[in-house]
Amino acid sequence: MNKILAIASNTFRETIRDKLLYGILFFSILLLFVGLLLGELSLGNNVKVTKDVGLSAISLFGILLAIFTGVSLVHKELDKRTIYTILSKPIHRHQFILGKYLGMLMTAFVQIVLLTLVFTFLLLYQQQYLDYRIYNAVLLYWFEIVLITSVALFFSSFTTPFFSGLFTFCFFLIGRLMPEVEQISTTVENTIIAGVLKGATLLPNLQHLNIGPRLVHHEALPPGYITSSILYATCYTGLFLFLAIALFSKRDLM
Repeated sequence: MNKILAIASNTFRETIRDKLLYGILFFSILLLFVGLLLGELSLGNNVKVTKDVGLSAISLFGILLAIFTGVSLVHKELDKRTIYTILSKPIHRHQFILGKYLGMLMTAFVQIVLLTLVFTFLLLYQQQYLDYRIYNAVLLYWFEIVLITSVALFFSSFTTPFFSGLFTFCFFLIGRLMPEVEQISTTVENTIIAGVLKGATLLPNLQHLNIGPRLVHHEALPPGYITSSILYATCYTGLFLFLAIALFSKRDLM
């Protein structure tokens, strides 16, 4: 465990200095303030607009962070050839993968907390009180980030950063559009397309984790929905981490 934490700590220090990270963070904070401005300009829906845009900004930042940094976690070590030094020590490949993953999550957690604090400040400025149910959406967005980061790491374990990013983005897009994909798969007549769409439905339905719009419009969630959604995301995360470790363990690094 100490070896995993050592790799995670080193990964955190590397990623927290990435200029791209701060560019995405600046854009997300700017989007939060744009949401506040749009809310002030709206008629009677100011808080709803601020919440909607704010939650979207937090979700967007997390996904961009997972894709742009997660897909290069392994490739950077290969490109710098530092991976040979790391693996020459008594460190197993699964420890390397888990350490990289944990370090990436540490970076994402710090940034998401920062965005959530800014979001909270804007809500307090606008309405003087907080609807704490809105943080359930932030919680599920966090588990979506946890899942997407594991997917990015899975793809980066066997392909280049470009294709890892492309595949991860497609994975996210399909997951968010899963209700539409499921509906189309039952109506399309072309057998090949129907088969591909049916196969796509095996991917996680990320709409289970996208409850921001529902909470903004005060829709009630079924009992136990948050817990079941967290377990849903955790199971898929474990699966993709297992696959990433299995593929990386068989990869020829010579």
